[in-house]
Amino acid sequence: MPSLKLKSYSYYLITIALLFVNGVSFSQGLTCGVAEPFCAGGSSLIFENTSGSGNAEPGPNYGCLGQTPNPAWYYLQIDQDGDLMFSLIQNSLADFTGTPIDVDFIAYGPFSNTNACGQLTAANTVACSFSPAAIENFTIPNALAGEVYVLLITNYDDIPGYIQLQQTNSGGGTAGSTDCSIVNTDNYCEGEVIDLDATTPSATSYEWFQDGNPLAETGPILTNVVAPSAVYTANAIDNLGAIISTFEFIINFEISPIANPVTDMLQCDGDNNGLYLFNLESQTAQILGIQDSNEFTVTYHLSQADADTNTNSITSPYENTSNPQTIYARIENNKLTDCFDTTTFVIQVFDSPTANVVPDQEVCDDNNDGVWSFDLVGLTPLVLDTQSAAQFKVSFHLTQNDADNNANILTSPFLNTSNPQTIYTRIENNDNEQCFDTGFLNLIVYNTPVPAPLVELFQCDDDADGFVNFNLTEANELISTNYLNETFTFYTVLADAQTGVNAIANPITYTNTDPSAAPDILYVRTENTDGCYDVSQLNLLVSTTNVPQTFQLAYEVCDDTVIDGDDHNGIATFDFSNAQTQIRALFPIGQALTITYYETLDDALAETNAIPDISNHRNDASPFVQNIYVRIDSDLDNACLGLGHHITLTVNPVPEVIAVTNYIVCEDNTDGFFDFDLESKNDEVLNGQDPGIFAVTYHETQADADANIAALVSPYTNLSNPQPIYVRTTNTITGCSKSVVNFSIEVQEEVQANQNMPLFVICDEFGDNDGFAEFDLLSQDVLVLDGQDPADYNVSYYLTQNEADLALTELDDVYLNISNPQTIYARVDDITIANSICWATTEITLQVDLLPIFDLDDEYLLCLNTNGTEVVELPILDTQLSDADYSFEWSLNGSLLPAETASSLMPSVGGTYSVIVTNNTTGCQNKDAAVVNESSPPIVTAEVISNIFDNNHIVEVTATGLGIYEFSLSNGAWQSSNIFENVALGTHIVTVRDINGCGITVTSVLVIDYPEFFTPNGDGYHDTWNIVGIATQPDAVIYVFDRFGKLLKQLSPT
Repeated sequence: MPSLKLKSYSYYLITIALLFVNGVSFSQGLTCGVAEPFCAGGSSLIFENTSGSGNAEPGPNYGCLGQTPNPAWYYLQIDQDGDLMFSLIQNSLADFTGTPIDVDFIAYGPFSNTNACGQLTAANTVACSFSPAAIENFTIPNALAGEVYVLLITNYDDIPGYIQLQQTNSGGGTAGSTDCSIVNTDNYCEGEVIDLDATTPSATSYEWFQDGNPLAETGPILTNVVAPSAVYTANAIDNLGAIISTFEFIINFEISPIANPVTDMLQCDGDNNGLYLFNLESQTAQILGIQDSNEFTVTYHLSQADADTNTNSITSPYENTSNPQTIYARIENNKLTDCFDTTTFVIQVFDSPTANVVPDQEVCDDNNDGVWSFDLVGLTPLVLDTQSAAQFKVSFHLTQNDADNNANILTSPFLNTSNPQTIYTRIENNDNEQCFDTGFLNLIVYNTPVPAPLVELFQCDDDADGFVNFNLTEANELISTNYLNETFTFYTVLADAQTGVNAIANPITYTNTDPSAAPDILYVRTENTDGCYDVSQLNLLVSTTNVPQTFQLAYEVCDDTVIDGDDHNGIATFDFSNAQTQIRALFPIGQALTITYYETLDDALAETNAIPDISNHRNDASPFVQNIYVRIDSDLDNACLGLGHHITLTVNPVPEVIAVTNYIVCEDNTDGFFDFDLESKNDEVLNGQDPGIFAVTYHETQADADANIAALVSPYTNLSNPQPIYVRTTNTITGCSKSVVNFSIEVQEEVQANQNMPLFVICDEFGDNDGFAEFDLLSQDVLVLDGQDPADYNVSYYLTQNEADLALTELDDVYLNISNPQTIYARVDDITIANSICWATTEITLQVDLLPIFDLDDEYLLCLNTNGTEVVELPILDTQLSDADYSFEWSLNGSLLPAETASSLMPSVGGTYSVIVTNNTTGCQNKDAAVVNESSPPIVTAEVISNIFDNNHIVEVTATGLGIYEFSLSNGAWQSSNIFENVALGTHIVTVRDINGCGITVTSVLVIDYPEFFTPNGDGYHDTWNIVGIATQPDAVIYVFDRFGKLLKQLSPT
């Protein structure tokens, strides 16, 4: 069989030769990528091992192999389904008669093809051994035809020698087999030139055939073999013309792929960090060109060396590690991965610019024609912001499409063609114009206001000092006809008005600075909603008031609940419309006047917030007292004729009222009528108000109280029961009154509670016998009521007298006392009348009597059928109580023992004894119970239950009786088991005792056996020998034989 001597991935000359050794010989591959094929066939595979070659390559998972020195790589392909069992041997000699050498291995699979070096993982491991053995065995189970397996064999000892691999189950019923065609089939890439070597000793000439067709070559080597694939045959002929050997070469040429040139991958960086995830797979179609993607595979690598060796392929998407970066692509034939080609391309990331937002460019038109010349170049820094002007270029365009395509760039300055007009910005990377961004901005031209150049304001002086507050905003409508859509600010300096700084802070209350007749000159900046403005002059002039300060009008009302429902907030409704006539009377008849009323002087000066209706005005802004300011203006020239505080509004408070409690009296055997002292409620009604100022009256109806008629006098006898009484309180100074309070007068029946309550005593049958117990308080209701109908009265119980009086914190019906004895308080209430105030209380003493105190043991022991060996005395159940103070009732297993009435009892039989103890004074009872257990000495038998002469003599002891027993053999330790094992020969004393002390019984047992040795030397120890334990059978005969059956001695037991 031919052996491949040299492979090359380039177009070098390759020679194939044949080597014959015992068995079938193979060469070995030092790396997985050049693993050699082999097949098992029917014979063993023998090949030289590897030594002095270092460790196996990194990458595969080597499983159990702690080290991988001197690797030899092979692969095999399955021909027939089944299990394959292999034996692997390493030896220093080729005939395997030399020194055994440690052999280690790992097998991988199954794989679909031989391109499996990247799949040597733990999951794909079939078998592995790192033992020091020179012979290893492994199995490939359930192999399927066509599957490929990879085998690595190592030489741990680094000793030159030979390796034998043999399939040990070849030909078996379920055995699989390997495909030997892979061994004599050699694969090459198209374009490679090879030589075939059939050199054979003793051959003088050769015949060569290609696919059965003769060739001209007659020498041992056929040179210059190229594609296409063919089967070459060589016959070696000796000098007699005989064919002495035939060689077959299956030569397969696979297509060598072409790595087509591919364009570089240039990307714009979204976050400008110089990194990008490249979809390398998008290049595969270009690299393949018209080549079939099912026949060729494209991989990507970071170096030419990796691409050449098909190692360290990178996955897609791939993030670059440098910028720019070269990527190496490899295209290989799937059938023969040695047939490959490579190419390169560059991946590069470019910074993506950002078109920063440029604010709208807004200008005020100096001629209001809507057109302006805009400086676009001056906007470039705004688009760039912090981005480099050297790296990025900015341009301006009329449309988004022009900006996207960098077309029709606008020049600067630019005259807008519409108003407003949107233009578009573009910023691009100078190194890659595809890396760009766009934005937009609006060009807006606004109209400028056109105000009156000069206006005047007049104000009335309220105190004749020449100074007064002006509401400058009154000039707005004088300055501009478009004043509702414009903003006005006021200044004392023209330059400030032009620059919009230092505006008058409060134009509504501006005080003039010149008291002379000359006007104050101010400047007004008129600005529209677009921010465009112009400046006008404003003159301020002051005139004197014509209304004397002594003219004062006063209005008073009582606080009420009208509108707001609150008669204590000092707010009410005023009608001071008659002031209009009184003020007009101050001026000559016929003058055209406007009189307005204000709540503040500032409002009067500013002529803002005038009172709209003086006939229905509420003093919300100033409760209780409010000053009203009057302003009189001439209708002819806007001159101020009068200004000042001339009206005062006063709200007088009404009396304070509170809810008054009902007036209830309790009367024994009442007829429902009573003489009531109504004036006794005055202090409660006034609630601290001065009785010298406030008067209180009582009435039978609400109408009488409201009208302040038919006041009642005391003593007053009620007309019904209950009966409402209505109260009116009046301030005798202001006349303000209030009549919203009423209360009821009522006569109720008086309530009784038993004042001679007996002691409430119970026995302590609750929890511990400690003087604390639960009392059923409801059981005392009848005694407390003392004949009163329980349907008409409610009884409740309290811890203290105060709580009972206030009906606070009622005790539970079942109450646990907190002291012994303890006093609690009962309260009786009439429940036939809602909210009755008639009730009574009484004391109750609680007392807890203790139960008799004693304690029997839980268990007692009664020994029966005694034999004098017991160690416990007769039990006595003793309460240790006095027979004079207590009575006793004993029972056995629930049945009364009538003769047993003493404080103690001596039982004669076992069982459960119980006793009820009664305190002769209190009658309180307590009970307890105890169990009397019976026991007795045992009745004992013992016997040997093992066979005579057994190695393990076992003695079983049987004990019967009432007790619980434990056992001892020959005065040994006590045990609960009745079985003794490994008992020595001879007589033994067996002792059985009751564990509770009710007696001991002793017996003996005899174990028959013979001594295992004797020493007849006359020293008195083991000088004689006989069977032990049959002395009671004198007629027995003992025969002693040697190992050959010869009778040595006849003995008797005695």
